[in-house]
Amino acid sequence: LLKAEVLQGPPPSRSLPAGITKVSEIRHYRVTRVGNSGVDFTITLPYGLDDGVSDPANLTIVKDNGSNAWVDIGGTPSGPAPGRIMSGVFNGFSDFVLANKTGGTNPLPVTWLEFKAEAVQADARLEWQTANESNCQSYEVERSTDGTRFALIGDATCRNLAAPQTYRYTDINPGKGTFYYRLKQVDKDGKFEYSAVRKVSFGEDAIIKVYPNPVRDVMQMASVPGNSDIRLFDATGRLVLQTRSAQPVTQMQVGHLSSGIYELMITTITGERFVQRIQILR
Repeated sequence: LLKAEVLQGPPPSRSLPAGITKVSEIRHYRVTRVGNSGVDFTITLPYGLDDGVSDPANLTIVKDNGSNAWVDIGGTPSGPAPGRIMSGVFNGFSDFVLANKTGGTNPLPVTWLEFKAEAVQADARLEWQTANESNCQSYEVERSTDGTRFALIGDATCRNLAAPQTYRYTDINPGKGTFYYRLKQVDKDGKFEYSAVRKVSFGEDAIIKVYPNPVRDVMQMASVPGNSDIRLFDATGRLVLQTRSAQPVTQMQVGHLSSGIYELMITTITGERFVQRIQILR
C-alpha cells in the first residue's frame, strides 16, 4: 500500500544533481510505502499551466535520496501542458518534484528573494522582494481557500530595476478561516511564473500554536489536526526529527540538537501546510 500527499509550495531545500538547474516551488509530492512489498517502481506526475512547463522535452522528475540531495529519476512527458510525466525505475519512496534539465527553458517557479504573508488584525499583509527585474509586466496576487483553486484579487506593476525591490499588498478582511496566497509574475511577452504558496489563518481555532520559541528541551504544538506529519529541518534542509501529531498537544524533544535556527513543517492529512522558524538554545 502507498500513501500519497500533494503538498503545496516548495519542498525542503536539497542539493541538485548534475544536469538539473532547478526544481518546482509550486508543489511537490510525498509518497510513503506501508509495508515492504514490491521493487522497481515508477511514478507519474501531472503538470498543468500553473507549473510553468513550456519545454516538456527537458522536464524530468527528481526524488529525495534521504541524505539532503535530489536524485534524477528521469521522465517521459506526454507533451505540452497540461500533461503528465512518467519517471524511470526506482526502489524507494520519499519526496518527488518536477525539475528542469540543464539547457531547458521550463521556467518552473521564479526564485524569490522573499515572499511572506501574515495576519495583521483582520487583514492579510503580503510582502515580497525581487532582484534584477527585466521584461516584467506585473505581479498578480491570487488567493485560495483550499490551496488548489486560486482567484485573482489584486496586482502590482513591475518596476524593472536592477536593485532588489520590495512590494506590498493588503487583503482587507478576507474573513475567518485559512487562506492561501501566491504571486503570478507576468512578463511583457505573456510568459508567467508562480511564487511559493503562503498560508494565513484568522480565528483562534484555526491557528497552530508552537511554544516556547526559542526552546531548549521540549517544544509543544497545540491545535494541530490529528495524524498530521510533523518534521523539523536544520539550516541546511536536513531532516532531523519527524513525528505524527497527537491531540490536544504534541511534544517534540529537541534537547539533543545543536543551537541554531530550524524549520518546523506540519502537514495535515488534507495537504495543508504550516511552516515556522524555530530557534533552539543550548
